[in-house]
Amino acid sequence: FFRRLAEGVFDLPDLHARTTQLAEFITEAAREYGFDAGRVYAVGFSNGANIAASLLLSYPRALAGAVLLRPMVPFAPDAPVDLTGRPVFIAAGEDDPVVPRENSERLAALLQSAGADVTLRNTRGLTPAEFAVEIGNIEIANYLLAQERAQLRAQQTAKERQRTQAKSDKAAAKKSEPARAQTRKEAPEKAPDK
Repeated sequence: FFRRLAEGVFDLPDLHARTTQLAEFITEAAREYGFDAGRVYAVGFSNGANIAASLLLSYPRALAGAVLLRPMVPFAPDAPVDLTGRPVFIAAGEDDPVVPRENSERLAALLQSAGADVTLRNTRGLTPAEFAVEIGNIEIANYLLAQERAQLRAQQTAKERQRTQAKSDKAAAKKSEPARAQTRKEAPEKAPDK
């Protein structure tokens, strides 16, 4: 991911460089594999959530939304950011020893002020049962992402069928071209009108 100078203290130049690399990767992958980059959601825990938050704040159109588990404010943007309508789920811990709840709440407020549709969920501590509840939310997010992927696959399949049909039609037209030319040669010429 990116360098940290200490727990909870980011090396901001490295964070910005890595965030740019991630944004470029999404764009290149979309071009290479033929998917809509505007439908990409990030799901991250801890530093994975932090770089996803950085991506939202640095490249607002790079993600369709995000699920951020135990994130913190990566940085305060210099200019206003437009995240209008972007869904963001944030799971924060009431007693998280690394990321105080207030930090996650500041991130939620920052994203909301940019227009994101933020759901903030605070849990009491980091017990396995509480984390299992958050995992349940990830399963829901994964389900929704699977639906998005299925839709994308269906669109890609339809496009592939269209391409295959177009190739087939072109091949059939090319195949029938010599037969039409032969038919024209064999047809008797019409006598000129007098």
